[in-house]
Amino acid sequence: MPLDEKPSQAEPEIAVQGDEWDGPWGSISSVVQSIDTLCIQIEREAGKPRIYYYPYRTIGKWNWSMGLPETLEIQVGGIQLTISGTGLRRLADALNQGQLRLVQLNQPPSLTGEICIRAILIDDPKI
Repeated sequence: MPLDEKPSQAEPEIAVQGDEWDGPWGSISSVVQSIDTLCIQIEREAGKPRIYYYPYRTIGKWNWSMGLPETLEIQVGGIQLTISGTGLRRLADALNQGQLRLVQLNQPPSLTGEICIRAILIDDPKI
């Protein structure tokens, strides 16, 4: 008598190698206009991370410069954010689409074309 095969109750999870939406530089949502708040994480005081939160609705304008190093300048709520590094076009596109969730400093990439955030400057004229 043959054994009855039972279908799997859960679909097998497919591991995604090299996920283009998350990395040591931050993360990008895969869904357009899905993010309400842009998070910027920088190192402060004895290496402790500090995270700043900026609602997308307060972003006045942004500019991506292709020079070396590339820069992404974002004016948000009276503050100027300047992100420097390489591969920033992907961040600029995600910012334009409301998909950029988190940006943080990271080590230089091992592959050409990967995103690398070398510096994040926050210029607040109130400070």
